[in-house]
Amino acid sequence: MYRNTNNNVSDLTSICNIYNDITGRSRTKELHEWEWFKSPYKNKSYVILDKEEKILGHHGILSIKLNYKNSTYNTGKTENTIMIKGHGPLYFKNEMAMHKEYIDDYDILITTTAHGVTKKIREKLGYKVFGTYVTFIRIVDFKFLSQKTRNTTLKTIINTLSPLLNIFLLKSKISKIYKEKKMILTKWI
Repeated sequence: MYRNTNNNVSDLTSICNIYNDITGRSRTKELHEWEWFKSPYKNKSYVILDKEEKILGHHGILSIKLNYKNSTYNTGKTENTIMIKGHGPLYFKNEMAMHKEYIDDYDILITTTAHGVTKKIREKLGYKVFGTYVTFIRIVDFKFLSQKTRNTTLKTIINTLSPLLNIFLLKSKISKIYKEKKMILTKWI
């Protein structure tokens, strides 16, 4: 069972508690409200409920106007798909129902998924893999540390070692490819 999210303290508190528990972050009700209810776009926000109407999870679609080759497409990006641990099996049938409800509102639907069950759910909904994530890092030039000190010896040490630190970081963290995939539903184009 699911319903559209109400912009009320009870819903926001429950959603943020689940989100923070799953992600380890500390998202506030205000941040959630800003993303889903104060956006100039018509985002779709749902809560997944148990029989007693306790909130077990959240599923949202961010609305994006995508311009490509002089055409504008109404695009939806799944976001904040979360469930309380132990209630995952309830998710699939709810996303299937929500998907049927909002699919006609978009020209393109985009989602992000990992391997396993989530990927299988999205494939059954018609999403196709079109790319993988690549993580790029920014190399920090440690020379900025030398500007923070007045000690000449320390400045010399920092300026001498910073290129070595930069090389070490470059070699140890260069673009990892994750198992997560970007998926897109494109049956309308």
